[in-house]
Amino acid sequence: MIFSILATGALLAIMLYSGAERSGSHWLATGLRLACLFGIYLVWRPQDSTRIASLLGIGRGVDLVLYVWVIVSGLLMIRLRVQQLKTYQDLTTLARKMAIQSAMLPSAEITGIDRSHDDAPTTT
Repeated sequence: MIFSILATGALLAIMLYSGAERSGSHWLATGLRLACLFGIYLVWRPQDSTRIASLLGIGRGVDLVLYVWVIVSGLLMIRLRVQQLKTYQDLTTLARKMAIQSAMLPSAEITGIDRSHDDAPTTT
């Protein structure tokens, strides 16, 4: 009973966080909330997970939960990797733009042009 209360509290906290977090996908947040509700249901009625598992051809409810957890974790890792690659691309684009904006013309010393006579006063 103590574990059921703790697990329910953790799942409710995740559900509240997914509702408060607005930077992510709406579909992902909705899926996470539904998964949390289903998790709360299975915490309080574990025998139903065995029934669902047997309908799907899986021996035990624990195995079903583990398989689903592995699949969802894999999908989340793929999503995080895609976001990471997008962030790297955005950072590269930003660095290029900053480099182009702050680029300076080469000085006379580098180009080998003697400009010392340009500032000399002219006498006529």
